[in-house]
Formats: sequence, C-alpha cells, structure tokens
Amino acid sequence: MATPVVVGVVETDEGALLLTEAIQEVRPEERGERHWRSIGAALAGLHRVRSNEFGLEFDGYFGPLPQDNAPAGTWAEFLRGAPRAAAAARCG
Repeated sequence: MATPVVVGVVETDEGALLLTEAIQEVRPEERGERHWRSIGAALAGLHRVRSNEFGLEFDGYFGPLPQDNAPAGTWAEFLRGAPRAAAAARCG
C-alpha cells in the first residue's frame, strides 16, 4: 500500500491542513488478488487498534463535510456518533 509524500502544511485560522501527493487509484474492477490482500491487511490493522478512548478534542472534516470527533469509549460508539457515510451519501 502506497504512503503519500507530504507536500506541505497550510496554516489556517482554525488549525492546519496537511497536503499530500495524490496516490493513483486502482479502480475496483481492475484490482487483482494482490490489491485486495493489501486492502484487507490495512483494514485488519485498523481493527487491531486498542485504546481507552476514540476521537479527538476537536472536530474536523471528512472531505468537505464537518466531522464530529467527540471522544467515545469504543471505536463503534465513535463511528455511530459521527455518521459520515450517511452525510456523504446525502451530499452525493
């Protein structure tokens, strides 16, 4: 799995934005076994993360959408409290 190179940081009144190079997407219909295994390994790594709390002390963005990062006791509670997929679907 590719890791993007950091291009720069843009300071704003509300914080900062991390700019990275674009990573070439491999369309799902063009992915082979190697691609799917890499995606599966990355997803499994995310699920191995353990913590006493998930979230941040400040909100952020999921693309152009506001993202509620209020801390929660479990990863599942955090995701339920921040319905990003539904908001993204409503925005098209």
